[in-house]
Amino acid sequence: LHDKALSGDSYRLSYSKKFDEYDSQITFAGYRFSEKNYLSMSEYLNARHYGGPVGGSKSLYTATFNKQFRDAGLSVYLNYSNQSYWDRPASERWNLSLARYFSAGTVKNMNLSLNVFRNQERNQHNGISNNSNGMYLSLSLPLGRSGTLTTTASNSLGKNSYAARFSDRLDERNSYQLSASNTSVSGYLSHIGDQAEISASVAQQENNYTSLTFWNRSNFEIT
Repeated sequence: LHDKALSGDSYRLSYSKKFDEYDSQITFAGYRFSEKNYLSMSEYLNARHYGGPVGGSKSLYTATFNKQFRDAGLSVYLNYSNQSYWDRPASERWNLSLARYFSAGTVKNMNLSLNVFRNQERNQHNGISNNSNGMYLSLSLPLGRSGTLTTTASNSLGKNSYAARFSDRLDERNSYQLSASNTSVSGYLSHIGDQAEISASVAQQENNYTSLTFWNRSNFEIT
């Protein structure tokens, strides 16, 4: 790189253990201890294209834990990662996910999921940390014969957002989707014909920006 020959090594180690009696699994994966001159392919391409500094990732530690509570229809997933670099602050990320399938009355197979995360970036020179927390809540339930309604609410960097999406099939060849959020509304329609697949979508953003997209893919047979 930059007319110089550089070399560096990187080492990886992973371990996974499944506990059938507890219906759970623990994984330590993606361990990476890199020398400063080591470049992954993406880091090499970025440095060659943008002329950035040599050396990126220094080490990566990840640990995950997941467990199924099948009687309650609940699954739990916990992930922790610690990423350090040669030339920029280290970062940590915690992520906790809960998902539950359940039924209420005549509505079957509903899914409720909650995701909570915390990102922390620590400056290696002065020790000051920049933290960001967030959450994502989603509820999905079947409606009618083949429709699905999904509603979401999230909070990240102090901003709240909400969205709802309904998708369904009119028949075997036609399907549609309607979406709305606190910043936009959109619709999508798809038709699968004998000779072509046709779809159209329209969307409007909160700044009064409207887009219309039409797509047609024809099927040709060459003999």
